[in-house]
Amino acid sequence: YWTLPKRKFLDVSPQDLKKKVIEAVALTTVSDVPIALLLSGGADSSIIAHVLKNELQKPFQAFAFGRNEQDEEIVRARKVAAFLNLDLHVSSLEKIQDKALTMMASLIRQYGEPLYLLPMVYGLLLFQGIRKAGLKVVLTGAGADELFFGYLGHRKTYLISLWLSVIHSSPFSIKKYLLRGAEKNIREEFFHVWEPFFEPLLDRPYIEFSNFFALIVENAHSITMLSDIAGSFESLEVRCPFLDYQLVEMAFRISAKEKIGSLFSSTGAYQKAILKKAFEKDLPEDILYQPKVGFGHFAQEKIFFPENPKNA
Repeated sequence: YWTLPKRKFLDVSPQDLKKKVIEAVALTTVSDVPIALLLSGGADSSIIAHVLKNELQKPFQAFAFGRNEQDEEIVRARKVAAFLNLDLHVSSLEKIQDKALTMMASLIRQYGEPLYLLPMVYGLLLFQGIRKAGLKVVLTGAGADELFFGYLGHRKTYLISLWLSVIHSSPFSIKKYLLRGAEKNIREEFFHVWEPFFEPLLDRPYIEFSNFFALIVENAHSITMLSDIAGSFESLEVRCPFLDYQLVEMAFRISAKEKIGSLFSSTGAYQKAILKKAFEKDLPEDILYQPKVGFGHFAQEKIFFPENPKNA
């Protein structure tokens, strides 16, 4: 079983990272059939779209999902498609809104256990369109947020990590003793069973340790749940370039400071900073540095908070 190599931080430049991303995307395009890309208009899928189009000259079809034509996700995807001159296929929740819960029930029957994740319905809708287009291989940007700290929570965790570093360097030995004692107890009692996974990160700052714990314990599975379950429902092979093991290893050799960037930016510059910098000459600033929006965020509001509750 692959485990993270024990390596200290290295000086990974944006150019080094860009090269590795291109290599990872290239590996996922090895196929005897045409490929598709889930294009949300966010930084991750936009980077993959650029690599496919301009770095690899690989033909592909792009697919997007949203509540309707005014949905922010579709607006963003169309902006990227226009910039890269791509044909974009759009799936709208409005067309299947009354069938959403029925589709969820079908997924639960197929999966064989309770599954209450509405984005699965969005994914199934996308994958149905891809399947009808005659495609069997799909690329997605899953994993980049977890590896390069793309969530708002990562910024908060980084602030905690900085605070802990200050305490560790404090001249007050009692504080240092209490803090180290607490960390020692947590690691010995709670993380003992996971020691092989965490050993490479024991000397790292808190954000590195906690993020890897989340990745191994929870996100390693949840990152690919949509593609594994909804994709398999439509007999599609969904590939994630950002989960290439060599790219994962490089990501964990980059310090949190390089990933977070500016702590006080409201433009999204503090998320995945080094990844965005690697491609800032290839994609417009308003695409790379726009605030993050979760998959199906606007569509979800429509189902859970319909305008007419009587029809819910």
